[in-house]
Amino acid sequence: MKLSRATRFAALSLLCGLAWLAGLCGGAGAAGCPAPTAPPALSVTVDYGSIFYDLDHSSAELGWIERQQGGMAHGEHPLGLTVSTFTTDGRSETDTRRIAQGWCAYPRDMSLRVGFVSHRIYIDRRFPPGSCMYGAVLAHEQEHVRIARTALARHEGEIRRAVEGFLRGNPVLLVADEAAARQAYLDRLKGVLDPVLARLDAEANAGHARLDAPASLDRTRMACPAW
Repeated sequence: MKLSRATRFAALSLLCGLAWLAGLCGGAGAAGCPAPTAPPALSVTVDYGSIFYDLDHSSAELGWIERQQGGMAHGEHPLGLTVSTFTTDGRSETDTRRIAQGWCAYPRDMSLRVGFVSHRIYIDRRFPPGSCMYGAVLAHEQEHVRIARTALARHEGEIRRAVEGFLRGNPVLLVADEAAARQAYLDRLKGVLDPVLARLDAEANAGHARLDAPASLDRTRMACPAW
């Protein structure tokens, strides 16, 4: 099983990055910024991803697809493969205010989407639907999807708490310029979420490794009398 990740948080601006080292990009106690007049609206959506099936590739082509994803855990000619695409996609409407020390950023409306865009299951085209081999490979690959979704479910609350806690603790940010102010919360949220997503990855990858261990693969092969 391979995990591809798409992160759509914009990169932190250089001006804000340099100002952060000097203490300019403050948090809850952003010096000189008036307090916000209202809490921001927040929407956090956690997606578990739909499953798509691809039955049109040979085993050699599946090996090529896996190598393009950066791995070769299943050897040169895998019988099946699952590619799950994970995304963190944020949108923010931010109010700004100019003060002597820089720009104050106030989140007004923030939406965040975290989770799986899709899970694409590939099965060697030699195995027609309804055959024993097709069913054995399908069950194995669907277990990879279950592992990925279960790991996300175990960390969903942590993701929500991290985002909500960050906004509660940082009602206003002080940054170097207006452009940085409009992007400040999404830039900082990436850093807040990175440790949570790293733990999610580690848990899921441990489950995938157990499923792809030799003893587990042997049980899959023994499900059918001949391959």
